Amino acid sequence: MAVDDHAKATHLYRIAQEAIGNAIKHGKADRITISLGVDEGMATLRIVDNGGGFPASAEGGPGMGLRSMRYRAGTIGAALEIETALPRGTTVICSFAHGH
Repeated sequence: MAVDDHAKATHLYRIAQEAIGNAIKHGKADRITISLGVDEGMATLRIVDNGGGFPASAEGGPGMGLRSMRYRAGTIGAALEIETALPRGTTVICSFAHGH
């Protein structure tokens, strides 16, 4: 079953919202950049912050935020990557096929 555009937009919004919340709350970021673009049929939502980074140990932590982002990405057929440059900055990348 295909996900309609409205549902896809809602999931992307919630992924961005969670990434921003994490950047502020956990990473203490004071600069966050959000971009959404399409290149050769692939759409990419990218959230980049200058916070404290994302320790690998947090991946399996008790919080629901990462699980929620992964679930939402999977629901719309997207890949979710989290890149960190300790001690500064995290990038959340959500990529998916775009087109009709």
